[in-house]
Amino acid sequence: DLKRAHAGLASEKTTLEQSHGSLRERVDRLEAALTEHSDKHTRGVEEAKSKIELVTSRLNTAEKQAVAVSDLQKEHDEHKIKTDTHHVSVRERVDYLERMMGDSFDRHAKEIEHKIKT
Repeated sequence: DLKRAHAGLASEKTTLEQSHGSLRERVDRLEAALTEHSDKHTRGVEEAKSKIELVTSRLNTAEKQAVAVSDLQKEHDEHKIKTDTHHVSVRERVDYLERMMGDSFDRHAKEIEHKIKT
């Protein structure tokens, strides 16, 4: 009777040890999986931070360039106004000269016609 109880306890002990070993392996695998997941997550966060820093840097550069482009646009507009004003002035002067030449030509033609008739 004692031998059977001892054999039963020994069998139960073996079963518990195997079960305990199985639980330990499962916990070890879970810990490894969590560690791997945590490491991947940490790398992902670091990559995201790096990309955000890069985008922020590019955005700052673009904003600075936008100011420069705006300044160039203003300078261009001012230059265009001056150039247009100058062109209008030149155009007016050419129109005046053409009128004067036309008037002079008309007078000269009338004088020649008058001299031919007389």
